[in-house]
Amino acid sequence: MFNLLQGLEWENGNQSMSIGRVYSDDKPKPPTKDFFEQLAKLPTLVMSEGAPLSEEKVHFVKLSNFVVTAKEVLFEVHCEEQSMSFPASIIESNKLRHSLSDRWSWHHTCWQMGEGNIYETLYKMPTSLLFSKPKIFDLNEPPKIDPNKVACMMPFRNSFDDVYTTIKGSCTDLGLGCERVDEIYNNKAIIADVVKLIDEAGLIVCDLTEKNPNVLYETGIAHALGREVVILSQDIANDVPFDLKHLRCIEYSGTNQIGRDKLKGDLSKTIKSVLGL
Repeated sequence: MFNLLQGLEWENGNQSMSIGRVYSDDKPKPPTKDFFEQLAKLPTLVMSEGAPLSEEKVHFVKLSNFVVTAKEVLFEVHCEEQSMSFPASIIESNKLRHSLSDRWSWHHTCWQMGEGNIYETLYKMPTSLLFSKPKIFDLNEPPKIDPNKVACMMPFRNSFDDVYTTIKGSCTDLGLGCERVDEIYNNKAIIADVVKLIDEAGLIVCDLTEKNPNVLYETGIAHALGREVVILSQDIANDVPFDLKHLRCIEYSGTNQIGRDKLKGDLSKTIKSVLGL
């Protein structure tokens, strides 16, 4: 279960709700402080009223310091700048699932109880609905992920061609396709092709050798989109940033065939593990 408080502002401080606007089958008569303190242990959402649902945001908050009178309940709202928020349209589209009432088309100040797990609902939502859209590139809506496609992010230099051939061979042996962005030419801006490739791939292989800034940026995009990422480097100690060192990385030698053969074997094992092949 969870609390949904309509008609409140997302701000720290004291707010209140009329007792008659608290809709709960378990509400005692008269309501008690203990009743509201028990409700406060549940996930709590607030949303204002009056704005179109397409523009309205729902925020997670915490409630405390309840004072109950015959006519109203007073409480303190605690907001955190980094707390999660999401479009109110998600509440609208899932109102039946959570047994929520949209009386007066959500233009109604009230405190109502939602059935079920709101976190599970949000987890199943496309990330494009939960977060702001990027300003410099587009993402597929809804997502179009090909589980059999591997995107390879690496420096575009002749010295890496044999390494890419090794990576591609490892994927082919597992029945997977593998592409590098220099093999596709769909947009005038290369970043559009890069993001499209990452967005549509089920697995991203990122070679961070020589700390290539473009590959680091692409790795960040892949992580932000929730893709599975496998990191490679010829020198983990010097190439992989501190923030990524806790992740499993494959170190390899790309200067000779023995090293590339080992890379192929190590990469195959890792892909099998990550994708459950």
